[in-house]
Amino acid sequence: MGIDISELTDDQVLNEYLTDIRGNEVYEPKFEERCEEYLNDEDKLEKARQRYNSRREQAQHRKWILTTVMSAFIQGGVLNEGTKWEFETARPLQRELDETVDLLVGKRPTGSVLLVAHVPLREQPHTTIKNADKIANKIYSKIPTLEDEISMPVESDEIETAIVVEEARDRTTADAIENYEDENSPTTPLYLWKVASDGEIVEDAEELLDRDDDRVNTDLETAQLFSIYTDIKTGTGDTRNHSDKLGEELKSGVEVSRSERPVPDFFIRSHHSILLEHSVMKMCKKRSEEDIPNTHFSKNELIDYFSNTLSITNPRPVASRMVAKCIRRWEYLDVITDIPASKDQINDGSKSYRFRSKFERPKRILLEGIDVYGNYEDMSVELQVKIEAMREILQDFYDDVGPQSPLDKFA
Repeated sequence: MGIDISELTDDQVLNEYLTDIRGNEVYEPKFEERCEEYLNDEDKLEKARQRYNSRREQAQHRKWILTTVMSAFIQGGVLNEGTKWEFETARPLQRELDETVDLLVGKRPTGSVLLVAHVPLREQPHTTIKNADKIANKIYSKIPTLEDEISMPVESDEIETAIVVEEARDRTTADAIENYEDENSPTTPLYLWKVASDGEIVEDAEELLDRDDDRVNTDLETAQLFSIYTDIKTGTGDTRNHSDKLGEELKSGVEVSRSERPVPDFFIRSHHSILLEHSVMKMCKKRSEEDIPNTHFSKNELIDYFSNTLSITNPRPVASRMVAKCIRRWEYLDVITDIPASKDQINDGSKSYRFRSKFERPKRILLEGIDVYGNYEDMSVELQVKIEAMREILQDFYDDVGPQSPLDKFA
């Protein structure tokens, strides 16, 4: 019926499989047969593992960059106190735009805003620069809406864009900015920020979970060096830098350490394994003073946690969709299971679940129970291969029967 399954995300494919194929006497056996074939294909498994690791690494990189910038600009941050610039929101106008920048930083006394876009790991800087400029142009046309969202006046001539990368790609990104400006007239001035780690960032599960606390957020365990790359041609021969106190601070470089105020545990596009790590920690610690097993949590509790973490305007609808995807995936992988109403001790009006682990301490659940870095990876790799089979069987099903659920209702 003209439906192209390749256009659906993995989460959408899993949802449609559970809706249309599971339990179908004709198509589920076909799916099982295809799965058996694919799970015995070492090449497919290896490609799926590479994809899993690549996506997780990209998500960790993004989190490291963005939490460093946020920590510098939140109230009391090293750049907030001296410059009056302050973090305002993640993903500004995300309800209005198909795509938006990662962060927005504002300076209320002057009505100035900085749109912050990070260059993803393994993505060409030109792509980020081009997209950020398109987004800036759209935001420029929606200034009144932006003012309502962040509750501050915005001067149209006080909007700038900062592209942020890890230090190793500063010159490459500077070249990309120069090339883009040679061929285009950017909507806003473009600046280049860079982040470097003053020490090794700890990401090993066993080392993290053997510590005395229950944190899994490793991004700011060591000091991050945050600065501006100024060697970009300007047309006047000057170096490129912000004209106020912010420029002075970034030119010298500032050291950003873990802030006393919390930064997000994750962002909207974080990898599902990262969401699981933090969810286990947060939900289990929530039970520490209650006579309820540590492994139990409710859907509403998870939505509340995600909502409080995202740092965006009106986060609950987004958090609800994220939680729906996580629960669907984790149930399919048998990481969690629902709790019968008769045994639900939370009783907050939503369905309750438990992590399938014999351990109660969050660290042990992650390391020895669910084992996010080990067994969960293996399960996710197999699911990735299964999703390839799901796509093919769903395409056959759609061609023969048609979709049984509206595609515009995907979570």
